[in-house]
Order: sequence, then structure tokens, then C-alpha cells
Amino acid sequence: MGRQRFRTRGAGLVAMVALTGVSLAMLAPAAGGQAPAAIAELVGITENAWVVSYVGNVCGDDDVIVTGVAVQPGPEDDPIEVTPLSQSPAGPNAVNVLLPPDAPAGLAIFEIECDGPAPNTTVADTLYAWVAIEKVVTGPVPETATFTVNVACGDRAPAEVVGTSWGDVDAQQSPEPFSVDLPYGATGGVAYVYTDGDRECEITEPNNGGATSTTIDVPEDLYADPTDYAATVTNLFVPVVEPTFTG
Repeated sequence: MGRQRFRTRGAGLVAMVALTGVSLAMLAPAAGGQAPAAIAELVGITENAWVVSYVGNVCGDDDVIVTGVAVQPGPEDDPIEVTPLSQSPAGPNAVNVLLPPDAPAGLAIFEIECDGPAPNTTVADTLYAWVAIEKVVTGPVPETATFTVNVACGDRAPAEVVGTSWGDVDAQQSPEPFSVDLPYGATGGVAYVYTDGDRECEITEPNNGGATSTTIDVPEDLYADPTDYAATVTNLFVPVVEPTFTG
């Protein structure tokens, strides 16, 4: 079974990475006064799914809509526009938003408003990161072969503080650990795992489809910022040579 852990800034552990995310407060003024507060929460581990909501009953019976989404990759960079996206009602003062799977990671900025006669407009944002796990299969793989890659992400040690370009992130800001299985078929492919917390993650392959060997690769120059990470899980199948007899 292949196994790779990845962490940033670790001299002795090349294969662990920390995924960092911190919720910030960025509010835009609304017409006639201060904008109401809003929250963007990443709710999809294997899909780029969010719930964006106002704080308090500020919309009444009016629908909440997301009028724009951007990702700011750095404190001094201009936001990257994210299109397309889909959305659906999530309850009072809230909307479900689904971003493209490979939308840039970083500071996700959602502009939302109440779709009513006197709309309230504001901005909600959250730092998030994702890991793209590519499955590569080489050799004579059976057409019926299936593979399972597990990604388990947990909190950092309680006493540890991670320094990032966004500032220091304390472990108490980390959300709950999670573990998810990613299924692949004989042709491989790419699957994503999303997180908005500071984490250490471990990638293993509990089901290698009967492969001869498994290799799990992650970059060596990862750093503790919300960004796009990549990992590759490669399975090698060696042809079986039947013995021949002469005589």
C-alpha cells in the first residue's frame, strides 16, 4: 500500500503539506449605510461547494443571490474572476454556490445581495486550498480494475502556530479532521479535495487494483498558504509472462 504524508516547512518530512485557511472580514458599504455581515463557508470536501449567507434576518422573504465571485491569490494581487458557477437556495438568507472544480485557490470573495425591492449588497470571503490527486495507470491494466485513494487531513499539534504570508495561523482555528476515499477506474483521472483549514494531510492507496507497484508523488516546495496543490498516484502493472516448455 502506498502512503505519502506532506507538510510545509519541514526539513525532515518532504511529503507532508499544510493547507491553510482563515476566515476574514471584508464588508462593502451598502447604499444608505453599513453593509450587513455575511459568511462564506466551504462545505464540500470533494466538490467546490459553498454556503454563502447573511448574518441575521436581513433579507426577509427575498432570495439571496451571488452576483459575483473572485479569487485573490495574494494580498497585493487583483482578484481572478471565477466563471461559471451554479447556485441554489439554501434556506433563509443563504444560497448554495458550486464553483468549478479547478477554480483558483486563495481568498475566495463572494459578492451577494438580496433579490428584493431594496437589495442589501455585501461581500463574504474565506481563504481556502485544494489538492488535485491525479491517478496514472501504466502497463496492461485490466479494464475492470478499480482504485481507491484515501486523503486524510487532520489538525496540526495544538501548540503549533504556522507562519504564512497572510499572517500567523493558530491551530485552534483548524476545523475538524476528515478522511475521504476517492474512486478511480482503469483509465485513471483527476479528483479534488478542498479544505479551508490549516491541516496536515496523508495520501494512501488502500486499493491499488492489483497493481505491481504504487508510487505517490507530491511537490517538495509546498508552502503554508492557501493555494493549489497537486499529487500523483501512479500504479504500474507488469505483464505476466507464461512459462513455455519445449521438448
